[in-house]
Amino acid sequence: MFSKLIRTSVPANFIFIPIIIITGWWSTFNNASLISWNINNSIFLSLLPENFLLIKGIGVISILILVIISLLLISFTTKYFHGIMGNVLPAVIFLLFSSQLSWVTSQGASLISVVIFLFVIRNLFHVYHQNKVFNYVFNAGFLAGLAVLTYSPSVLLLFACWVTVILLRKFDFREFLTVLLGFLLPLIFTHALFLLLGKEQNIYKIIEQNIKIISFEFVNYKQFIWLIFFAVLILWSVVKVSISGILKKIAIRRYFYSFLFIIVISTLFLSIYDDKGVLAFMLIPASYITSFSISSIRNKKIADVIIIIIIAMQIFVQLHLGE
Repeated sequence: MFSKLIRTSVPANFIFIPIIIITGWWSTFNNASLISWNINNSIFLSLLPENFLLIKGIGVISILILVIISLLLISFTTKYFHGIMGNVLPAVIFLLFSSQLSWVTSQGASLISVVIFLFVIRNLFHVYHQNKVFNYVFNAGFLAGLAVLTYSPSVLLLFACWVTVILLRKFDFREFLTVLLGFLLPLIFTHALFLLLGKEQNIYKIIEQNIKIISFEFVNYKQFIWLIFFAVLILWSVVKVSISGILKKIAIRRYFYSFLFIIVISTLFLSIYDDKGVLAFMLIPASYITSFSISSIRNKKIADVIIIIIIAMQIFVQLHLGE
């Protein structure tokens, strides 16, 4: 049923995907304003007028960004994983997970960084099949630097770049330095620009404001249940994929480990960092890891049950909004 539609029939998904949006996103549309667009937490956003991000309806930008990411994921999946999971399964799972952001995260700038993050991955995955990869690793580092200027905790993307390059090809110290050079370049240019504008102190102030090491606080029991469910789902997916044999292709196995590392480093960062927007960085890798596990289930009825459970959990959590 659902698993067959998601995996093989693109036209059918134009019916099924809206069902997922309707069942889980009504509260996202009604409460989009819960995602904050605070100019004091982003170097780029700090250049905007103070009242620009306070206008009514600005929260709709968050929803548009999530929809754009889900559409971009379709072409990305088709290029690298079509033979395993079709072309839209990760996009569907992404929509399911992202509908929780209206109450889990508090920082809209992290969503822009996730868009950039997707293009970082695109460049990194090119290095597995190429001999000359300096342009790809430089681009990945440069985009990671832009992400930091948009949302400071995006610095974790630098480590993701380094580890992914090491996973996908034989270690070369020049490539390691090329990533770092690309990463530093937008930061240097931006600092020079702020210096010319006489606003260099703004950079230091924003960096200081973003260094907040505070323990994670749960809003209510439904948030706690959803996060536990999310963690169990990812853990089950990792175990299921590891024993299913779906990782026989070396390239697919290394892509999988790259996604897994991003989830691990994001989890470590989230455990010590105050802004829960870091959770947004898990959405793409978590969507792919979950899609791997669902695609590896030979019994389609079981796969359908897993998808239905995810949808049911999504609805359960969404119902708390407005109470």
